[in-house]
Amino acid sequence: MAAPRIVRYDTRLEVDVAARSIRGETAMRLAGAPAAGTELRFPRHDLVVDGVTVAGEPVTARMDGPALVIPLPAGSGPDARVVVAYHAAGAAGPRANGLVFGEGFVYSGFDTCRWMVCREGPGEKAAFGLTVTVPEGFGAVASGVPVGAEPAGPGRTRFRFEEERPYSPYLFGFAAGAFAEASLAEGETTLRFVGAGVTEAALLVRFGETGRMLRFLEEKAGVPLPQAVYTQVLVPGSEAQEKSTFSILGRDEVDPILTDPTEDWAIVHELAHQWWGNLVTRRTWSDFWLNEGVTSFLVAAWKEARWGRAAYERELDLFRKRRQRAVDAGFDVPLAYTGTYPSLGVRRAIQYAKGALFLDLLRRELGERAFWAGLKRFTRENAGGTVVSADLRVAFERESGRDLGPLFREWVGP
Repeated sequence: MAAPRIVRYDTRLEVDVAARSIRGETAMRLAGAPAAGTELRFPRHDLVVDGVTVAGEPVTARMDGPALVIPLPAGSGPDARVVVAYHAAGAAGPRANGLVFGEGFVYSGFDTCRWMVCREGPGEKAAFGLTVTVPEGFGAVASGVPVGAEPAGPGRTRFRFEEERPYSPYLFGFAAGAFAEASLAEGETTLRFVGAGVTEAALLVRFGETGRMLRFLEEKAGVPLPQAVYTQVLVPGSEAQEKSTFSILGRDEVDPILTDPTEDWAIVHELAHQWWGNLVTRRTWSDFWLNEGVTSFLVAAWKEARWGRAAYERELDLFRKRRQRAVDAGFDVPLAYTGTYPSLGVRRAIQYAKGALFLDLLRRELGERAFWAGLKRFTRENAGGTVVSADLRVAFERESGRDLGPLFREWVGP
């Protein structure tokens, strides 16, 4: 029996930065009334469940291995809210419960369902509200738009955010800290930059090219940036993670541009995800290459436009070397591979590098007009939705008038 779809998450989260611990409550609104005997299943990870209610009435949840299972009583109405209260202890290291802690900051990583109750499937888009409480003196960035900030007791501040556009839960996130801040206007878009341990001037030096990147990507997408404000959060260490309406970037990835301006891949890659990955999202994890292969290729295309053809060819050479890792491991699988990868490096060699090389092949096969028109069609027709690899093939076939079945079967799979 299929579980009802979740159309909205609302999470209240209290973050103890010193203890690296969290306490929270996630409320979920379902699409339609659940049938009798229906259950909701969620990955539990390290969350300790303190209580569950459905339509305001307590229910008894159970653990089924790594899953939290919540029964939905018969007669639960279509607007019944499922609310889970939970907490999680901290860890000795900087990472705990899907969050990264540092001196004067905290931010969410890739694993949203480690700090709130949610489903991990990328095709299950939902609206999102977040209320996050952090130390006084911190600023905050999160998915959506800010709708309020207020004192939350001694030494604490509470921030509220609303994301009405449905996104995949793995894209929900936040960052908070004693941040410096700068901004630039690019047409009707505000580009906002915040960072821990840096100055306003340092942020502008690193992110000053973002407006030019934005114009390039909007032209290639044929769709404007999905939101009025885009924020880049600069943090110490190594990080490159897209979220809805913002990105988190580590200085290890960004700072090379201070000596070599052509080393701008992380900034443009995460910005590109606002379209390919966030606005247009693959339906299942097996089509993850539609996120990462497309954005990796667009890094190369940006470098060609900004730094010349030689920069494009250098990126392709890098992709070929990375793909070779999968070949050498005897694991050069199709892009839409549904099995398990032997390592993260091999997975990235396929989904990122091989995916980008396939886009380059299509560009050479179809020519400039048909290729870029196909990418625009794919983006426009699927904006706000979820896709599979066949949707990309259809878009390119309609613009080129060619049967691309053999190429897709060879590279992507049946």
